[in-house]
Formats: sequence, structure tokens, C-alpha cells
Amino acid sequence: MWRIASFVALLVGLVGLIVWAVVALALEPEREWVRKQPLANPIGVVSVEGGVLHLADGRSIRVAGIEPRAGVDAELFDTFLRAATVQGVEIERDAGDGSAVMLAEPRFHYTCGTCARGRLGHSISCRLDVLAIMTDYAEMRDSEALTGRERWRLEAAMLLRNGGEPVSIGVRGDSLAMCGATFNLARFDEYAEAIVGRGPE
Repeated sequence: MWRIASFVALLVGLVGLIVWAVVALALEPEREWVRKQPLANPIGVVSVEGGVLHLADGRSIRVAGIEPRAGVDAELFDTFLRAATVQGVEIERDAGDGSAVMLAEPRFHYTCGTCARGRLGHSISCRLDVLAIMTDYAEMRDSEALTGRERWRLEAAMLLRNGGEPVSIGVRGDSLAMCGATFNLARFDEYAEAIVGRGPE
């Protein structure tokens, strides 16, 4: 008899736990992305193939001054570019050789308890070339199409990057994991000048 009573008590407890979980999920506020520094006039990225961004305005263009780093194959590099440009890009300067210096607004998902407070993560505007190097997906590829300032910026990124495994990409393929490099992306030039010295204008 006591076994039946114990079984019933266990069953009631399990049902109660399930009900509590369902109610808790129903009442939880929808998590959202916090856009800290939105792009002003983003151009949508329709697709990415072989490192080439196919834009909504009809252009097909590469990111100037970078190439996949050793150990990052073409498919992984394309996956990174898709994640980084999910909110579009802004062309800062067309380099005239099929590439451009551009801004992106990547999403960074939180990997700690912060997301429990109703936020999935945040996004910031930053240079796509610097982002690719600082998250360890790319390395600098020198080009005569780069200005002195652009070359200095990429050289600084090569010095300041972690040099480890590439930052992980979210399961949905539309965000990057929050990491130390993200704190300096929005004001990268100021950060770099404080460490490596002032660059050319």
C-alpha cells in the first residue's frame, strides 16, 4: 500500500513540476536583441559565396584587405560573413578592385546568465575587416587599394587579436559569441592608438 502511495505522490510531484515549467515559460518575457549602435543606411546582403557578398542593390563585392586565416576554410569563412552581415552592410569606401571597406552590425549573443534578464544579446556597428581579424576568422591581405590609414588599422588588428580558435557562431547562424574582442570594436581606432601608437590620417 505504501508503494502505491509513494508512486502517487511522485506522480503528483512530477505533474506539478511540469505545470510550473509551462507557466514559467508562458510568463517569461520575449527575449530581444539590443541594438546599441545601428547602421544608418544598411544595404541588405542577399547571399555570400566564396567570400563575395552579393548585395541587395545588385553589387557583388569582397571585404577589402583580408582573407581567410590559415585553418579557416572557404565554407566556414562564408558562414562567418553571413552571421556578421545579417543586418546588412554600409560601404565606407569602394576600393575599386572588386572589394570595399565596409561597416556591419553584427549580433553578439550572451553566453552567461545575462540573457535570463530578457536579452538575447546586443549588436554594434563596426568595420567588417577588423571584426573578421579580431574574431580570428581572417588575416590581413595587403593591397595597393588600401589607404595608409586602412593598412595601419588592419596591421593593428593583427597585433591585437587573440590568435586562438575563431569565435563561435550561434546555432541559428545569425550571431557571434560575446568575447573580449567585442568590447573594443566600436571604437577600434582609439583602442589601437592607445596601444600601438597613432596611425596615419
